[in-house]
Parts: sequence; structure tokens; C-alpha cells
Amino acid sequence: MQRILEVTAVHLAVLKSHPPKIHLVATGHVPTSGWRNPALNPWFYIAPPKDGVQDFDFTADEPVGIVSQVIVPVTAEVLIDRDPATYWGPDAPLLGVRIHARMNALEATFEGGGAGDAKVLSDRWVPWPLALADLGDGLPDLFPPGPAASPADAVSTLIGKELRVYHPGDPLTLDWRSNRVNIQVTPDTRRILSVSFG
Repeated sequence: MQRILEVTAVHLAVLKSHPPKIHLVATGHVPTSGWRNPALNPWFYIAPPKDGVQDFDFTADEPVGIVSQVIVPVTAEVLIDRDPATYWGPDAPLLGVRIHARMNALEATFEGGGAGDAKVLSDRWVPWPLALADLGDGLPDLFPPGPAASPADAVSTLIGKELRVYHPGDPLTLDWRSNRVNIQVTPDTRRILSVSFG
């Protein structure tokens, strides 16, 4: 097991549960095919770090045998069963995470700079990356109002992508494709249940 080549994105959120849990997802690249078991391994500290940030190594098992010399995307996630408000102890909240790869490291902080200001997710399953969208009254708001994300901008990101539409329970391949959009719809009304990429 060794660090992956590079980390490209980190998403950090708090799940609404009692006690709260921390959900961490990281994506990155490995230098060849055949890498297995991507994982986020936390660093262990003798004393809490002064910056309040938990470090993780983004690792995977090296391939064995003949491999293709292509850069391949990988994703790892971890659910931390610890309240971020008291992560390091009383009055010592978790302020963010730092993910380390061989070529770089990326940091993600809670919105507003503290665990109390983190985006709270529903305790029901929501497909990533929509889990990071505003859940409002239950269903993800794919196109929140405002200049940062308009419906036209969000839809324009789908142009040119391969599309896979499926119903709950349909058999699906487990391959990951960066240019694919997956849309799950109900069989009877064709209502969109989820949208994900990969």
C-alpha cells in the first residue's frame, strides 16, 4: 500500500445523526491500471494539531503483474463516527481535513471555518456529489438560485457527456467513467431520483 499519484478533489460534510458523523470523500489519480482498495488513512497525533486539521494519506494497493500505462481515477470515502464539535476534545473542534498524495495535498474546511457551520446532510442516502447540494425539504436542489449556479450553467456541464438512464434495481456495470452522467428514474413516472457522475 502506498500513496496515490495525486489527489484532485476533497469533499467534507457532517451527517445529521445523533451524535453527528463526518463524511469525507476524496478523488484522485493513480499512474497505471490495476490499483485496488483505495483508502483514506488518518494520521495519529500525540497532541492535537494546532491548526485543528486532521491529515489523511490517500493510499491504494499497488498492481501486480502487467498493467496499462494510463492515469486512472480513484475515489475513497470514509465515515468518521465522531462529533466534529468535540473531535480533538472539549472546546477543540475539527476545522478541516488535509489529504496527502505523492505529488500534492489538498485541504477542505467546513463552511464558515468551524464544524458548527458545516453543511448538514440528511441521514438518508444521497448519491455523491449531490450529497453536497442543498437538501431543502428532502430532495436535492440541483440548481440553487444565485449567481454561483444557475440552471443553464448546471445543464451546460452535462453537454457532451455519455448518458446512462436506469431504474432502481437495474443491473449496472461498476466501471467509473469521468465523462458519464448517471440518471436514476422511477419506472412508472420517469421522475428523476438521482443524478451522479462516473
